[in-house]
Amino acid sequence: MSYPSKLGSVGKRQIKFYGPFDLDKLLQGIKKFLDDRRYEFHEQIKMKKGGEGWKFETDWKCYVKATDFVKKGINIYFLIMEIKDVEVVVDGKKTKLQHGRGIIEVDGWVEFGWQNEWNELKGLRSWYVNNVYKEQMLGKWADNHWYEVEALAKQIRNLLNFEVK
Repeated sequence: MSYPSKLGSVGKRQIKFYGPFDLDKLLQGIKKFLDDRRYEFHEQIKMKKGGEGWKFETDWKCYVKATDFVKKGINIYFLIMEIKDVEVVVDGKKTKLQHGRGIIEVDGWVEFGWQNEWNELKGLRSWYVNNVYKEQMLGKWADNHWYEVEALAKQIRNLLNFEVK
């Protein structure tokens, strides 16, 4: 049995929210989390104004090359609707925030042999993955990455003020 080169999802989180939030603080906080862990990321932003408020939709594809053989990544999808700018009193100070409803999906993945350096040696690659690298793949990379995805989801909940401080 050959082991897949991409494990797929190692932990998908879905965060739904409704109420006031700071969009800039949210995006900067997530970006700082990724930068601290040396992730590269690419984003597609779609914004639409109109109706009840404006809509913000973006898809971040983030990855880091852990080794020459292992690449791990996190896909983050944001969909925030009915966004309005509001003034809220926080700790006795007026603060400008956004109010809306949204969903943020965080999905982590791990890929092995991502450079396709072993394409011509499929039998050797399969043997190497199944006999030499399998325990490291499941134990070290997939497990650790699951905790990293969980830490990002917790950070997002903190930025949305879901967590008790």
